[in-house]
Amino acid sequence: MSQLIFHGACGQSWTGLTRAHCSGCHEVFVSSGFDKHQRINGGKVTCLPPADVGLIAREKPWGVLWGMPGGYWDDTEGGDA
Repeated sequence: MSQLIFHGACGQSWTGLTRAHCSGCHEVFVSSGFDKHQRINGGKVTCLPPADVGLIAREKPWGVLWGMPGGYWDDTEGGDA
C-alpha cells in the first residue's frame, strides 16, 4: 500500500511510485509525462502547460494526474485507484 504524499508549499498531494510532482508548476505527472512538460534552456527550466504538449488529465481521488495518451495508466500500481 502506498501512502499519500503531501507538498506543504503548494498543498498538492499524490500517491504512487511512478509519479512526479513539479516544484515549478505544482502539477503531478506519470513519470513518462514529467519530462515532456519541461524545457531547459541555458540552465533555466520552463514549465509548459501539460495539455499544450499533448498530455491528458486523469482524475484521481487525490487530484489530477497528467500523462501520455495511451501510456501506462495502471490504476492498481501504487494503490491509487
